[in-house]
Amino acid sequence: MSANPIRLDLEQRALAGALHGTTEAAELIESIAPDEWALAEHRQLAVALATMVEADHAVSAESVADFLVATGQRVAPDVLATITARDPGQFYTQILDRLTARIQLERMRLELRDLSAAIRAAAEDENEVGALAAIDASLDRLLDARDRAEADQAQSFSPEELAEVYTEELAVAVELAGDLPGLPSSIPSLDQILGGLVGGRMIVLAGRPGMGKTAFLAQVAAHLGQTGHRSSIVSAEMSTAELMARMAPAFGGPSAGRLRGVGAGGPSDLARNAAAAAAAAVRNSGLHIIDANGATTSTLRRTVRRAVRSHHVDVVMVDYLQLIHADVPGRNREREVAVVSQTCKELARRYDIPLLVAAQLNRSAEQRGGDRPTLADLRESGAIEQDADQVIFLHRTGELATELVVAKNRHGPTGVVPTHWAPGECAFTDAREMPPAPPLPPPSSPSSIRVLGARRDEF
Repeated sequence: MSANPIRLDLEQRALAGALHGTTEAAELIESIAPDEWALAEHRQLAVALATMVEADHAVSAESVADFLVATGQRVAPDVLATITARDPGQFYTQILDRLTARIQLERMRLELRDLSAAIRAAAEDENEVGALAAIDASLDRLLDARDRAEADQAQSFSPEELAEVYTEELAVAVELAGDLPGLPSSIPSLDQILGGLVGGRMIVLAGRPGMGKTAFLAQVAAHLGQTGHRSSIVSAEMSTAELMARMAPAFGGPSAGRLRGVGAGGPSDLARNAAAAAAAAVRNSGLHIIDANGATTSTLRRTVRRAVRSHHVDVVMVDYLQLIHADVPGRNREREVAVVSQTCKELARRYDIPLLVAAQLNRSAEQRGGDRPTLADLRESGAIEQDADQVIFLHRTGELATELVVAKNRHGPTGVVPTHWAPGECAFTDAREMPPAPPLPPPSSPSSIRVLGARRDEF
């Protein structure tokens, strides 16, 4: 097999270092997978080292040679002699880092080659749409390879660097005293508990069907747009048209249901004006909706990457977690949901964004009557509870009353936020921030009631 000379040099030095002892061999096994070695002989030695480390055998050049003989394996004498004679250098960890980076570079080179071939083929393809899809798929694989390379570059901090990180965090906390470290959710009392929507956190919004999860996401998106922040909603449940119809009230417009219910004369001028104002608000909101029906974890990775790097969004929302599938569906549904949950957590940290993820609850949550949901009610996987930084339950306590129950908060207190639910506007209002209700009109003044009714019917 022909391999890059630099790659072969790094492999020999890495293996030479691993032959110096068990600790170095363990580092090698953790850094380089068996199928990533360029030469079959190098791969064979790496597998032998892994077997010996797992069996708690002492590792040295002599013990590895004896192990190969005892297990009937044969490595060309010149290969073993060359590796044994190599000096790995003083900084063994740096050799492993260089080899890992070299493997990633070669992986990306192959993806670039495939992308170039796809572009050449596209120029001769009569199916332009199919050709563009092939190019898009090749580009996604290239970007996935780059993302894996970034993820593999784990950072190590010395004691001095840790002290500096802590000091900087304290300085930020003092500077933000009284202010939110994160972005506003539209519910001030909730923000006081969560600290707002903070980058790097996976925030789960869970509830039974019909509790208003999608409406809450829409409200957050609209509020972020009003405060100058961009957001994306990855919708695995509704089409873009359905979601926009549901979201219209969050932007101040009439819902599609209300417009369908008007008489033969069509919507009133007030309703038309409100719809036009809502459309303008959407245009200026920085909101992007991704129709992700049948999405997999790879689709989610690509979608979030593009949202952050191309659209420069500040928050990504997923509606909803259990409708995203693992790339390789397993027989165990709980394990599949766990893979999706772990992917969400990883994406939040990688791109340092708040990832607000809607999730379904088990039926047992409503079979208990009026009891609040618990973390055990999260549907189909305990991994959601484990991965989430913060978990919020939507719990309906009355026809127009919903509690936002912060059941988990890795970075602060838990608590309950009472809200007023307005079905017509599909909106949650912080009950602690609401002005007191005006007194009811006296029975002798029915006209005011008729006026209120007329205004409501205008929409």
